[in-house]
Amino acid sequence: MTRVKDRAEIRISLETRLVPIPYGQSKREDGENFGYRSIVKDPNAIDLIPELDGEIAMREFIRSLNNSTGIFESVRMLHWFSNSDGQFQRSLCFGFTFRDRILFAEYSNCFMFSGNLLQQISTGNILCDTPFLIEIQPATYLYEKTDGWIMDMYVAGIGDSEDAARLRLDRVIESLTPFFQKGAH
Repeated sequence: MTRVKDRAEIRISLETRLVPIPYGQSKREDGENFGYRSIVKDPNAIDLIPELDGEIAMREFIRSLNNSTGIFESVRMLHWFSNSDGQFQRSLCFGFTFRDRILFAEYSNCFMFSGNLLQQISTGNILCDTPFLIEIQPATYLYEKTDGWIMDMYVAGIGDSEDAARLRLDRVIESLTPFFQKGAH
């Protein structure tokens, strides 16, 4: 658990490789990348994201993140299970940007977001079983010729079985939803 009495923890890293948005479908060592789809511009595109098949809580979280009144846009995601010492971990990584291109362009806004997240974790408003990782990376929206920053956020749920870890991750995601809906405050 990352929230202990009088302490909360997240981790931040910087990846320097530029992410072009949109990006196409590709095969990789760790699986298949199905390419970028803007759910902000086309809310029905959520149905075309194979990573969300059968993932009710993740689907609702991504739908909420991209809703018409939000300030973020999701740009990529992946999820997986791992097992260590009899504990199962269900992990989700989702990449997102600020929709406002002025906010998107400023590196410091990633740290403001991270600080607000850390504060909410410290109050117990957001569940976390392992320290969240926020990976910041330069990005460019190719069609807009706009440079800025993408944040990949890694969250996890831990349980004594895959089902328990899945349910716990669902609860972690549900606890994150109000934070994103309020503009990360």
